[in-house]
Amino acid sequence: MLTSDLLTAARARLRRYPAKHTIYWEGEPGSFFYQLQAGAVRLFSCGQRQDFVHSLVFPGETFGETVIGTNPVAVSSAETLTDTVAWVVERAELLELLRHHPALHEKFTRRLVDLLTFHTHMRSNTTLLPAAEQILQLVDYYAHKMLARRQEVSCDASIAQHCRFCQHLDKQHPDGYIPVPFTRQQIADMLGLRVETVMRTVKELDAAGRLRLLNHKLYYRVVLPTAARPSSLVLS
Repeated sequence: MLTSDLLTAARARLRRYPAKHTIYWEGEPGSFFYQLQAGAVRLFSCGQRQDFVHSLVFPGETFGETVIGTNPVAVSSAETLTDTVAWVVERAELLELLRHHPALHEKFTRRLVDLLTFHTHMRSNTTLLPAAEQILQLVDYYAHKMLARRQEVSCDASIAQHCRFCQHLDKQHPDGYIPVPFTRQQIADMLGLRVETVMRTVKELDAAGRLRLLNHKLYYRVVLPTAARPSSLVLS
């Protein structure tokens, strides 16, 4: 979202975090905005039985957007999955940047709306749709998001080399399938399902040709529609 020039203008600092490091906890005052340079981060809420994962953040993506709100607090916790490098922007600097760059402000607002739409959609699906459709919608969403990101000028090799999905987009399985960047446990956490349910459902989807399970890895074939996809399914 933020180019190198905008990061410089916002006095962003590059920070390094080890794997399994909690960057912030849900409910803490929101003080910073983050743009991932390398690694992976999960955004989650702590539940009584298991954590509920809201989303996974990959290089080139951002988190902590609610920092622009009045009296902001973190709406989820953020934890690194691997060694991670992120650009960190203070709240005051981000607000100043948005005031002086209307186009960026508009893009930022669209992203917040898209995030809200996606999470509302996924939350409703956890009660309305069977496990198979939940899994397919989740994988399809992230697949199209990664494909869209690879088409952006900002998604250069320095970012793509750190993203498990982007790494293999040009090395598809012979029948057109691309790797899914999640484990079955991560899918279960993101959908609030039991991992046993996900494992059983993935086998059923594999048998039906909707997913591929090869050497314990998941693959998905992206079907690009002729018409433009709804904005709620593609984040910029």
